Amino acid sequence: YGELLNPELANLSVASVGAGVRVLDNSSVELVAHRYRQNRAADSIAGSRLSADPAGSRRAVGREVNLLVAVREWKHVELLFKASHFKPGSAFAPGERDAARAVEVGISVNF
Repeated sequence: YGELLNPELANLSVASVGAGVRVLDNSSVELVAHRYRQNRAADSIAGSRLSADPAGSRRAVGREVNLLVAVREWKHVELLFKASHFKPGSAFAPGERDAARAVEVGISVNF
């Protein structure tokens, strides 16, 4: 339900659309977009990773886009790249609507 916001689904509707393509034998690139809307306007989002909270007067939480690249071409090594962008909606006060971004790079070594 989003790499950056990563909410619980309490009082939240999520609409998602995504596309992915396999590259090489065991690697993939995916682009996923989410739109978040509270069922009832509230001043918090359960489980959210954002530092700002909604004002509690509107329901449109915002939109998030995630790019995920997974490279699994080796027997014991996996590389992962995630980039996320969250644009807050009208549920947040005008002074709290700065976009949030995150980048995560990971490597897994399996024995």
